[in-house]
Amino acid sequence: MKKAVLIIRQPEINRIFPKDLQLPLEDTACALDVIKVAVQAHTKSRSFVNARENPKMILPNDATLVLIPEGGCITEWEEI
Repeated sequence: MKKAVLIIRQPEINRIFPKDLQLPLEDTACALDVIKVAVQAHTKSRSFVNARENPKMILPNDATLVLIPEGGCITEWEEI
């Protein structure tokens, strides 16, 4: 077993779920096992893991995946 952290950058979701979700995973887990599309991923030793282009790659232990929902560049203060 290994672990990963899932970060969801969406204020509405963060009100219900904690910002950083700690997830236990099988050793062969990939980004698709965590979410359907990983926008960004990294580990403490690697600043970038290409999970977006290759979501079926086996994730390294202690990977952090960041999910930015559609329109993620718009923050609450930018809404009209």
